[in-house]
Amino acid sequence: MNRKAEQLYQTMLTDLLYCQQKGMSHQEEIDCCFQISNKYWAVLKNEVGNYEFEFVIDEIHFFKKIKPLFIAQIEYYGYLQHAQSFKESTNDSVTLQEFWKRESNRLKKFIRKNEAVYNYYKNEETENDESWFVRANNDLSNFLSASSYDLDANANTSHDHLISKIIALEKYDEYVKKELEEIKTD
Repeated sequence: MNRKAEQLYQTMLTDLLYCQQKGMSHQEEIDCCFQISNKYWAVLKNEVGNYEFEFVIDEIHFFKKIKPLFIAQIEYYGYLQHAQSFKESTNDSVTLQEFWKRESNRLKKFIRKNEAVYNYYKNEETENDESWFVRANNDLSNFLSASSYDLDANANTSHDHLISKIIALEKYDEYVKKELEEIKTD
């Protein structure tokens, strides 16, 4: 499963790159990438939902390292859709700068709220892996914060959605920094 999922992820990245090179408007490109990410996750979700991992270590690897890559793409393009909508709704540079400053706090707020998980992931710790990244140990608490595309109990664990958020927010934070720099140079 893991090898197949990793290959699927590489194919998704290729499709995302193709979408980005089509010469569409920024909004169309974001929407295209969002749809591609959703499509690939739907394929993988169906696969993993019916799959029984032979070894716990393989299941942990999937839910800690592979699945979050897919969900992070969906989250990231969702953030971009939100940002693009806001950009298109205002011509006021002060309002836009305030928006980007607020957006630059998303990652910091997430880290403050989820500091233990953030540090665990960033420090590549493993002591909680079996309870956090194995479906049989899922306490279903994640359903309160899960997105609509990630509600299948057979395709998630209690903490994989948090790893996805870290990856997506770090990528989005880089995007926001570029936008803030662009405003400063204008």
